[in-house]
Amino acid sequence: MNTVLAEPWDDAAETTVDQAAVMARREHYRAAVPYGAVVLTAGVDVQKDRLELELVGWGRGEESRSIEYRVLPGDPSGALVWQELDTYLERRWPHETGISLPVAACSIDSGYESQAVYEFCRTRYHRRIFAVKGKGGPLPVWQRKLTAKNICGEKPWIVGTDTAKETIYGRLKNPTPGTPGYSHFPAEREEAYFEQLLGEVLVTTYAKGQPKREWRPKPGVRQEALDARVYAYAALRALVSMGLSLDNEADRILAANRPRPVPEEDRDRERWLGERGRKWLTR
Repeated sequence: MNTVLAEPWDDAAETTVDQAAVMARREHYRAAVPYGAVVLTAGVDVQKDRLELELVGWGRGEESRSIEYRVLPGDPSGALVWQELDTYLERRWPHETGISLPVAACSIDSGYESQAVYEFCRTRYHRRIFAVKGKGGPLPVWQRKLTAKNICGEKPWIVGTDTAKETIYGRLKNPTPGTPGYSHFPAEREEAYFEQLLGEVLVTTYAKGQPKREWRPKPGVRQEALDARVYAYAALRALVSMGLSLDNEADRILAANRPRPVPEEDRDRERWLGERGRKWLTR
């Protein structure tokens, strides 16, 4: 294609993820936050008439558990939708051990209605709520360049979106629960979410013998869920850059707290969600 026809060659196979296989991971959580998750982060994508966010729980080896995906309708240039987001981020979430966890950090896309995002983040840096802006290319997911403007929410933190997407897609190929990077999803998560999560593909284009890698949207597919996951992951990497250790958090939380006994009705449901139940969920 390249040397004979002088046309670019696209190779998207390296990032192809089987949507049915990812949807088959859906499982029943015994609590809002399952046992293995010890740190919660949120990622917020800003659209002209709504905010879309994902809350993600992280455990050892960055094994992730999607806790909730939420759409907050409202004009981001106004105050009401930001008040709703603030209330959401102040919530504490019941953990399977019986304790509750706060949202430890949140990244909010500032590519649209930038001033409104900056205003929201300006007084919430102490809660680790960051205004961010995605940037392509071979960049780290979180660049630790601390300035007064970053802290005051007047300048966005740069997120290496290409690197984040490669990491997320690579982990969606990991088939083994309990291993580093494995991604869990709740039983009630709808198919439309997974379509958006897998709404882009990494394409390698060769022009004059030089490779160029870029993420391209799938035709007719939205990508808000993927963007929200990118920002939730960026929030985790921000915490790590500030000294967070997921292993230490797991030791602190899980060693001191045991899972609560499972109610009889939940045990019955888990028995039903055997092989036959899982097949039913993924039909």
